[in-house]
Amino acid sequence: MASSPARPNALRCGFRLRHTDRFTGRLAACHSRRVPAVEVLVNRPTLIVVSGSAGSGKTTLAHRLAAVVGCPALCRDEIKEGMVAATPGFIPATSDPLTVRTYGLFFTTIRLFLEHGVTHVAEAAFQHPAWARGLEPLRPLAELRIVRCHVDPTVVRAQGRTTRT
Repeated sequence: MASSPARPNALRCGFRLRHTDRFTGRLAACHSRRVPAVEVLVNRPTLIVVSGSAGSGKTTLAHRLAAVVGCPALCRDEIKEGMVAATPGFIPATSDPLTVRTYGLFFTTIRLFLEHGVTHVAEAAFQHPAWARGLEPLRPLAELRIVRCHVDPTVVRAQGRTTRT
């Protein structure tokens, strides 16, 4: 197998983000980079945090980013849904025991992924100071990238109306 003469120990790394121009139908953007093989082994994993208010598209974006990057998506609400499915008769309430357990499990899972070198996307509201306290100890374990989703309040109100009807 022939390798690049300028960088003989380089591996294809990074990711490609393909965007098709909706007017021309042609590939509009593509990104990749070449990284020395040794760098691949010594880099820390990346934690991509997707946060934002309810209805801003966090979960959708988290799953799409994970697909593009080629890594798992860890969504707090999906963890809670799995816990609810295993808890017959669960009645949600503010700060109910299941919600409190979900918070701890979410950060424990993020830490476990990072300690084992797994780049991943973590999605949750991340709006309360407790979320900042949960993320802070993870900083030495990963390259941290934060994506904040915003949505116009009128869009959220419209989504609520169509959900109820």
